[in-house]
Amino acid sequence: MAVVLIIEDDEVIRSEVVQWLQFEDHEVFSAANGREGIRLAQEHHPDLIVSDILMPETDGYRVLYELRISPSTALIPFIFMSAKADRHDLRYGMELGADDYITKPFTRDELMHAVEKRLQRRASYQATTDQQIATVKRSLLRQLSHELRTPLIGFLGIGELLTSGASTLSDDEIVEYGQMLTSSAHRLSRLVDNYLLYMKLENELGQPFEPPTVLPSRETVSVIRGTSEQVATDHERRQDLSVSVQPSPVQIEANTLRKIVYELVDNAFKFSTAKQKVVVTGKYENGIYVLSVTDQGRGIALDNIPEIAAYVQFGRDVYEQQGLGLGLSIAKRLVELGDGSLHIESTLGKGTIVTVSMPVGRTT
Repeated sequence: MAVVLIIEDDEVIRSEVVQWLQFEDHEVFSAANGREGIRLAQEHHPDLIVSDILMPETDGYRVLYELRISPSTALIPFIFMSAKADRHDLRYGMELGADDYITKPFTRDELMHAVEKRLQRRASYQATTDQQIATVKRSLLRQLSHELRTPLIGFLGIGELLTSGASTLSDDEIVEYGQMLTSSAHRLSRLVDNYLLYMKLENELGQPFEPPTVLPSRETVSVIRGTSEQVATDHERRQDLSVSVQPSPVQIEANTLRKIVYELVDNAFKFSTAKQKVVVTGKYENGIYVLSVTDQGRGIALDNIPEIAAYVQFGRDVYEQQGLGLGLSIAKRLVELGDGSLHIESTLGKGTIVTVSMPVGRTT
């Protein structure tokens, strides 16, 4: 049984369609005009909406538009039923986001076929979505367990050694244990910081974009070069890094650019090995600033690129891999909040190129 909303100003047609659907055990709501239909859709969130086009107060096109721009109703399947059947009307309805179109007069079989087809597609989509959510949940739980337990085990183990055998340890050993504690603390700190930042960025989805202060040309170079070199040093691969950055004012905050560069360059080193070059470039092109990070690492399969998302890691069961897979998602979201874009090109076994395009500003 599905919940279906019928929006039709003709009482006879509306009553007949409602009866047909109820006979198939569907729960049906009906509205006599578009404005009432929008209200009922927002109130009941039906599984399917079937609407006339020519109606008083608010026509079907406006109904569809208002429902599509609202996050709570944007994905509800929508079928138009109307005597307006020329090609222009069909194309306009589909451009607005209609899923199907039934021309009046129609038979009961024609309507039910269209309804069942859309409901089946919705059920299939929902099943796929539920499976993806379940996969992400399993992956997140597994990753969190590993990423939280690993540094904590380090803390406990070293703490016990220091507690029980401090008097027998040399100065060099104490320094070594201190470095191990610091490393574990940094790993845990970054994990928590990235998780909190990702959640903050997700909560800002849909909020209006406010252009940040323009970063001066000299500081743009300093942030990109300095952050890249620091990451390479952390990975003990300074010799594998190549940086070529042209000066240009960029419409972005310094800390935001620093975070973007850090995550992209860190990924480049993380997914490549010693002696495989990581190349960072920054240059002005046609009114935008283009930052590119290229590695010669293991790359990403073409089919996996569209699946890149938070908490998703490819080949974690094969490769030793730290983190929750949040870095690239955070970088992408920060770029988009600044009215820029992030693009990924990758070839499995050959490497990856991540390109960031950012608006260029003018310094005063």
